[in-house]
Amino acid sequence: KRVGFNRIRVMRTDRLFEIMDYKSLLNRSGLQIPTSRSKNGANPEEPGSNRGMDQIAQYNNQQAERAKQTTKNVNTATAAIGGTAVLAPLALYGATTITGGAIISSEAWAFKAGISATFQMIMNKGDLSAFDACDMAADALLLPGANAIIGGSIDYFPFAKGNQLNIVGINKPLDKALLDASTSYLSGGLGSKSMNGLAPFLNNKTEGIIMNSVVSTPFLLLDKGSNKVAKVYLYNEKK
Repeated sequence: KRVGFNRIRVMRTDRLFEIMDYKSLLNRSGLQIPTSRSKNGANPEEPGSNRGMDQIAQYNNQQAERAKQTTKNVNTATAAIGGTAVLAPLALYGATTITGGAIISSEAWAFKAGISATFQMIMNKGDLSAFDACDMAADALLLPGANAIIGGSIDYFPFAKGNQLNIVGINKPLDKALLDASTSYLSGGLGSKSMNGLAPFLNNKTEGIIMNSVVSTPFLLLDKGSNKVAKVYLYNEKK
């Protein structure tokens, strides 16, 4: 007689045989097995049928894809960490070569950081996921040559849901790195030349900070604006 839904007990003389229903085995693997039968009485979901085999193959493919994606994520994270350790010192060395040994420009750094962040948000229409913290730090603290190399080589998006760290040669294309570096160097270089021309007329450090803030604003806008326009035109980036 039938006991429960998934087991059949058969009495033969005085011995008990317990047979496992194949549906219980397949259900444990997560497969949905309908009970409908075809006109000739055969169940199209039986393991030997085409649909049953397709479901098993689909399940195996899903597991394989998950394992492949996990391995890819681990490899990307490992490469990003290793790439940062290798490329950051090289970028700093290149920056010191371009700028003649000096790379830090801390004057009015807080104002420049605020302006850089503000212009990024304006160009990206308030999209926090597109905010590049590395770019903001480079604008605030580095001279034009160093700013161009560091800002072009490394992107860090702290509010992005997916990939947050982009490093040239690993997961940032060289052409995009060169574009970022060129717009940064052009605007930064123009701003630096303007400040050098005004330096003889400044009487103290306070005037220098104020003037640096005033001069930096339009050139940071030029940097962010030209970079955004170029990416929209060249890479169909959203406006």
